[in-house]
Amino acid sequence: MWRIKDPEIKAKVNQFFTDEEIDVVCHFQMENDSDFICSCLGEGDIELRIQKNYFVKEAEYQPDDWNPYPEVKPRRSGLYFVYLDDTWEQRLVLKEYEETNNHNKWRGVQDSAVIAFKECHEEGPKELEPW
Repeated sequence: MWRIKDPEIKAKVNQFFTDEEIDVVCHFQMENDSDFICSCLGEGDIELRIQKNYFVKEAEYQPDDWNPYPEVKPRRSGLYFVYLDDTWEQRLVLKEYEETNNHNKWRGVQDSAVIAFKECHEEGPKELEPW
C-alpha cells in the first residue's frame, strides 16, 4: 500500500482523501514521467499535487506467499516456514512466532537471521523457495 511518509502532510491530505484512495491514485501514477501525484476533488474543481518523494510503498502481509522480514511481521502467533540467512548458510526451517503483550519473537531463532516467512497451513505450502 502506498502511503504518505510525513504524518503532518498525511493528516492534511486525509481531510480530503482516504488512505485507500491515495493508494489507488499512486498505483496508477507512480510510474509515469511526472514528479507529482495528482488527484481531483469532485468534478475537478480542486486539484491536489504532491511530490512523489513524499510517498512510500509499504509491504503488505500475504499469508500464502513469502513476506520480507522485518518489513512485514506475522499477524498472529503460530507456526511459519522461515527462511534464515545465517553467517554460514541459508536454510528453510519451521519455527513458531510468539505474540506477547509488548514483545513478538521467533522461538529459537535470532530476529536478525530471519529473511522471510510464510504461514504453515495444515495441507503444507504451495511453494517452498522464496525466490
